[in-house]
Amino acid sequence: MCRLAAWFAVALVGVSAPAAAGDSPAIAPLGHVRASDHRTKQLLQEGLARSASLRDLVQRLDATDLIVYIQQPARFESGLAGGLTFMSATSEFRYFNVLLSIEQTTGGAVAMLGHELQHALEVSTAPEVRSTPTLVAFYDRIGVKWNDHRWDTDGAQQMGRRVRSEFAHRRSEQATSRRCG
Repeated sequence: MCRLAAWFAVALVGVSAPAAAGDSPAIAPLGHVRASDHRTKQLLQEGLARSASLRDLVQRLDATDLIVYIQQPARFESGLAGGLTFMSATSEFRYFNVLLSIEQTTGGAVAMLGHELQHALEVSTAPEVRSTPTLVAFYDRIGVKWNDHRWDTDGAQQMGRRVRSEFAHRRSEQATSRRCG
């Protein structure tokens, strides 16, 4: 828990829909999916620009009681590309971290972000998940366990592949546009 608190103690940067004409971006409300620093904000923004599925996930999470912080810690469990961890809960919100390894390509990180945000959306359907033990119990019930502390779901696997495909497709469209334009 101390490690999570240390990760949380960074300056948090919100990402929300563009402000309407005349609105001040400085007072735009934070969405429920928030980047922890400039690098993760850029990653999220690039993913949102290039993946309709990622945009849909973020919009759907905005309608839940989850607040999800995205982080790319310098030290992350070896061999893992990402993870979802419980932080805390109040009467109004439940707080989670999406952790992404910095040792992957931008496309890989965006795909893993989609995968982990799908897990967050799964958790949003389970109001009983209000602690690490209840998160574990939830994934024991709905997920496939692949070691003592890791689970996965078909939905998250599919979402990761979909986001990766959209991200790559949009990149190839942009490259073709630049060559032809």
